[in-house]
Amino acid sequence: MNRTLDNKTKKPQILKKIKTRDDALTTIKDIAIVFFILAIMQLIVVAIQFPPILDVQIFESAIHISVAIILWYWQSRVAAIILLILSGGGLIMMMYHWFAGGPVNLVNPAMLVLALIITAAAVRAVQATFLLHDRFGATAKSDESSG
Repeated sequence: MNRTLDNKTKKPQILKKIKTRDDALTTIKDIAIVFFILAIMQLIVVAIQFPPILDVQIFESAIHISVAIILWYWQSRVAAIILLILSGGGLIMMMYHWFAGGPVNLVNPAMLVLALIITAAAVRAVQATFLLHDRFGATAKSDESSG
């Protein structure tokens, strides 16, 4: 029973430090999946609670799903930055509605926390893609040419 603290508490890859190319790839994949699932969940919630704005939500969810797939498949820095802009804009709008006294069912503490988490995930995606292409990019090319 001589376990260390590190063995007891396994952090998800999204929260771990990115030390290798595989860490960056796993982080990017995990974040892309999070954004994909989030877009589907938003679409379902809007369809149930706010049917009048469903057409706008379909467009927004389609953008999130498309960019998440591009992030996952090509590990694109541009896709990560687009997700950061979208989630940051969502956070700003959520805070605006919070302080301006927006609709109670649309703005609540849980939604604000969710917007913060989503924006943090987008920041992490940007970090992982830049590390993947800058720091780990030269290593990957030399490994591919030697193999």
